[in-house]
Amino acid sequence: MIGGSVQSYVVLGLATGIGVAFAYDGYGLSDRLLAWVGYLAGGSAGGVAGWMAATNAAGSPDRLALTAGGVVVGAVLGRVVVPLVSWLAVVLLGFLSTGLAVFFVLAGRELTNAVTRFETVPRSPGGIERFLEQLSAVPVFQNQEVLLLTLVAGLVGAALASRLYTLLVTATVSSVGAGLLSVVVPLWQRALTGGVDVTETTPSEVSWGLLALFLASGLLVQGYRYGEELDLPVVGSEYDPLEGQ
Repeated sequence: MIGGSVQSYVVLGLATGIGVAFAYDGYGLSDRLLAWVGYLAGGSAGGVAGWMAATNAAGSPDRLALTAGGVVVGAVLGRVVVPLVSWLAVVLLGFLSTGLAVFFVLAGRELTNAVTRFETVPRSPGGIERFLEQLSAVPVFQNQEVLLLTLVAGLVGAALASRLYTLLVTATVSSVGAGLLSVVVPLWQRALTGGVDVTETTPSEVSWGLLALFLASGLLVQGYRYGEELDLPVVGSEYDPLEGQ
């Protein structure tokens, strides 16, 4: 028995379409998504700024004109700033992840011993300050070789993240689509086979098996379609391992 209203199936259909597009064409959509996010975020911020400027300005300025101008200027700036911010976020994440990983590998034992010397973290502001001072006095923080290796590892991670920025954004968009599909597919099954009205049910939990399936298949499809653009000559093209081409 099939249950549910037409509107609920329309919503499920739209969610499924978005999930499929994101999961199987994340690379093709990533630039457009960043552009639209920039337009929307910048335009919204610019519109609010223009409206507030017109409200607080002396005299009787044209509120509509100022708001429209703020929307246009904000959208243009957002189109430039949002992709730049996303790139900086990926680079910063690469720097922190690799740098901290190397630091904890080199200094993990000393830090663990230092922390375990304190039974509990003091709750008072003064106690927390003393705890941080004692923690910063751990010899590893004065070891220039460890700090230098941490910095070098962080820079390598940042460079690698910058090099793989497109791949990381593609994987992120594809993961969002796969996650959406992993929620929508069980709802389709419940609606079509169980006679359950999806408007009266809450979204099911993420199915990790479905998420992994959709993500893996989506990345494989995109690797085949965009292998040359993504510098993946092994996927979707003839590859000679001896010549590297």
